[in-house]
Amino acid sequence: MRKLTFKNITYSPDVKESIMRMGELENGSLSSFSFEKRYIKKDGTLINGKIMVSAVRNQGGEPSLFVAELEDITERKKAEERKKALERKIKEYSEHLKYIVELRTVQLRDSNERLVKSERLAAIGEIAGMVGHDLRNPLTGIKNAVYFLKKKGNAISEIQAKEMLEIIDKAIDHSNKIINDLLDYSREMHLELTKHQARTLIEKAMGMINVPSRVQIANNVGEEAWIGVDSDKMVRVFTNLIKNAIEATPESGTLKISSCQTKDSVEIAFADTGTGISEETLGKLFLPLFTTKAQGMGFGLAICKRIVEAHGCCISVNAAANRGTTFIISLPIKHEESNGPKDQRNA
Repeated sequence: MRKLTFKNITYSPDVKESIMRMGELENGSLSSFSFEKRYIKKDGTLINGKIMVSAVRNQGGEPSLFVAELEDITERKKAEERKKALERKIKEYSEHLKYIVELRTVQLRDSNERLVKSERLAAIGEIAGMVGHDLRNPLTGIKNAVYFLKKKGNAISEIQAKEMLEIIDKAIDHSNKIINDLLDYSREMHLELTKHQARTLIEKAMGMINVPSRVQIANNVGEEAWIGVDSDKMVRVFTNLIKNAIEATPESGTLKISSCQTKDSVEIAFADTGTGISEETLGKLFLPLFTTKAQGMGFGLAICKRIVEAHGCCISVNAAANRGTTFIISLPIKHEESNGPKDQRNA
């Protein structure tokens, strides 16, 4: 160290200010100074330091030596950077949420106008009440997480900060799902019909679901069953029915998916061994806003019914309490015609 000067151990971008301060101290412009800068350790890594320097002068007023005290503030600087990063993240979330709310508000307003015109829903007040009620839960979660972050300040640990940000992220996703379900039900439905193997579409739907080990799914749909449908929308129907069957099977059980082909249509049955459905619930099953789930909005089966009916077909259900449930969808067989849907086998 005695062979080195402060220039040798100071990070190069901070050398200029150090020289200027030392010059002012040496010529008497300053009696002492203190500032923060970066230092180079022996192994080449950087630390943040707060240096306090004063001069000891002789009778002639010339500095005979300098006394310096260095405080390592590296951890404090890191904590400040983490705090700034956390504040930026919260600000980004807040701005994103504000943008989403404003965007969805405009979309919801336009959607509600179309609903009134098409007479799909008469009780707009009921919809607003349901949406407001369900949105309040994730918004409360976001508010509580932000309050916790503000209250803890610098004392918050990285683990706690990460947990709070995850809560905010999940709450935003849940809010989006609520609004998207409402928009999906209310908007006009346009179909792009193509010919598909029903078994393949069901396999695609199963691939989008994390099936728990307690439920065994058997895809017994015949390979000869070809249907003319909008593939994306029909996969959504299949996915919804499979998820419902899994949720209705709290213990171990099975879901059997089978097909029965007639001259003009293919019937696909989803039969589970779950808790079944009561007679009272059965009559309301496909109504929008009706749900038996704590976190549900009641649009899942209503949207499925709209999609199936848009194809000119129907969906029905056979169920009883504690005896399982069977959903049956009748889908059209589309023969190859010049103006008909494309055949995926030849695509």
